Amino acid sequence: MSCNSKRGRKRKLLKQMEDLERCTSMESLADNVDVQSESAPKVAKSLAMSSPASQPLDLVTCNDMIKELLVGQALNLIPSTFKSQRTIFIANIIQYIDPRCTVQEVEQMIRQVQSKYSSANLHLMGTPDRELLKSVTKTTETSHMLFLGPPTDVCLKCSKVLYSHNPVSEITCYDVDGPLPAQKITLRCHNCSLNYRYDTYGSETFGYCYYEKERPYVRGSKTRFIHRKLHQLFVSASHHAWCSFEAFAEAYNEMVRGTSGYLSNNQDESYCFTSSFASLELTRKIVAESFWNAETEAELREFGNVSSTEPRETIMQQIDERRSLSCYDHHECNQDCKDRGCGRLWSVDGLWKLVYPICMNKEPKEVSGFSGQLKYVDSCPNQPLHGKAFCSDHCKEAESANIPTDIKKYVSYIRKSEQNEIDIEDFDPVVEEEVLEDETPCETDLRTSAKIQGISDIIASHPTLSQVLDEEEIDGDKPTCNKDTGSKKQLRKWTRGHLVIVRGGGHIDMWQPLYQSEGPAQVFLIVLMWMTTAFRNLSREERKKVIISYDNMCHLNNLKAAKNPLPLPDDLKYLWTDVIKIIDSLHLKNHRDPKCHEEYNPQKIKDINPSFNTMACEQTFAWLGRYKKILVSMGKCHHHFFLHRLVKRRNKYISFCYDNGRRPVAPKPSYK
Repeated sequence: MSCNSKRGRKRKLLKQMEDLERCTSMESLADNVDVQSESAPKVAKSLAMSSPASQPLDLVTCNDMIKELLVGQALNLIPSTFKSQRTIFIANIIQYIDPRCTVQEVEQMIRQVQSKYSSANLHLMGTPDRELLKSVTKTTETSHMLFLGPPTDVCLKCSKVLYSHNPVSEITCYDVDGPLPAQKITLRCHNCSLNYRYDTYGSETFGYCYYEKERPYVRGSKTRFIHRKLHQLFVSASHHAWCSFEAFAEAYNEMVRGTSGYLSNNQDESYCFTSSFASLELTRKIVAESFWNAETEAELREFGNVSSTEPRETIMQQIDERRSLSCYDHHECNQDCKDRGCGRLWSVDGLWKLVYPICMNKEPKEVSGFSGQLKYVDSCPNQPLHGKAFCSDHCKEAESANIPTDIKKYVSYIRKSEQNEIDIEDFDPVVEEEVLEDETPCETDLRTSAKIQGISDIIASHPTLSQVLDEEEIDGDKPTCNKDTGSKKQLRKWTRGHLVIVRGGGHIDMWQPLYQSEGPAQVFLIVLMWMTTAFRNLSREERKKVIISYDNMCHLNNLKAAKNPLPLPDDLKYLWTDVIKIIDSLHLKNHRDPKCHEEYNPQKIKDINPSFNTMACEQTFAWLGRYKKILVSMGKCHHHFFLHRLVKRRNKYISFCYDNGRRPVAPKPSYK
């Protein structure tokens, strides 16, 4: 063999080693060098044999190069927050390649690599090959697959060094490839008494908040974490396939068993876990807990409030209160969306399928001239305790009055008592299904239903409006149409669903819970609150072009408050009288009064704008109504938050479809 060919082979092999130092992932390492115990000597021997006699490249040099690369990859794998344990874990990986290497030698190699490479160049080396990490895990009987620690080793408050708070603990992380055994560490600042967890930092006294930068894994429990890609897969499956927490967990476990072969092909790899595969299966509670944590964090990041230390359920309440007072954002509208009526046409309707239980206590409150005659005012909107008839505060009141609080015992007490202190409606003997979701009851503040619906400010500012609505009288000739408003008697007291307001293009503008029934007065106040929010900046001429479609418009428009200018400032007093009011064609055929077909006929709109979509609500309900089995198993706090995140995701998807020349995919509504 000529000297030139030997030099060419040497340059080629040396270039391969340089590529190894620049590899960006563990797959690159596996493809180029295959750093494992049986192949490392082969690579070194190949390099030595190809070297010319004048410049020998011995096996020791090759092994040192491989170990140097492996140390760099191990530094990327194991965070510096693992402190002294980091060196031990790296030594375990190196000793699998070279059993003669001592911990002291590994410490020296770590210092050399850190001084030789910058943090940016070190990051380009990637992480060790997964098969190598599996072998190390099997040998040491300690997971070396993944390491989770806080993103800082100094206190964010006082900048002092953090110390290990607890020993390194074993956890399980779930990603798209299956469950992985991992190690987790928590640090503590002795000066500030703050604990630094993987995803949050704080204390039980001051509360916990999220880090400025989002972490790759979401906490599902103290020992279970879910990768954000897997979380995104769940929320997408929930959005488009109505997938519940339990269904997703079962689908994931079946996928892992089938594609990864944990129960067939890889039975000999049970060393990767400290217990059986069944104990590592993803569960409903882990999926649910990670969902609440990830989505709450997403809301805080959207509003730039990641430093909030409030409890999770309290944050959900604050988000819900902000939601009830505002419309969902829709700033940029595509032309296809406008052609369907977006910006001019809004459809209003009640969705009765999505309900949740509320406290059974009736509480007729006086709120700024609000005499309590409106049907929904006497409902306590708070979530009842599990298995109880009342919320936590009303349970205390009932117990002090020697009234049973258990749901079945309370109903028996009401039936047997001739006189009772708490006025409650009669109930059917049919027992409704219990709330299945394990939800921590929120702190109750005895807020009224008007506060939950976001209309208390209107009532407080304009008491004369509420007094006109109190009697809920119909002015003039009463319409002969008799719409079912959905009042229903059940063992447990439930809401009556949600009133949803949808743009012609399909974007959901607002939703509010309904109590007891979809009565005209309740709907009118919700719609009025929405109009003052959505149309406040429109001129009166622009408002005259607005079209509102509602299936019970005849009764809604015959309220006394709807006949005269509203007690609102400036031109807002004509807010209701200026807009065009129609009944969609699907519900119009059920109206018997000829006046409805003349005054609220949608054909007058269709003749001018044939592409306007007056059925936007029904089309939305065909998609949204399928969440009945999921949302009915949640209490008020989680129910509202889940629906809120669902609506935001739906609006974003609809905008994406219009921007890309597509119609949003949704099930076809059933017009029966």
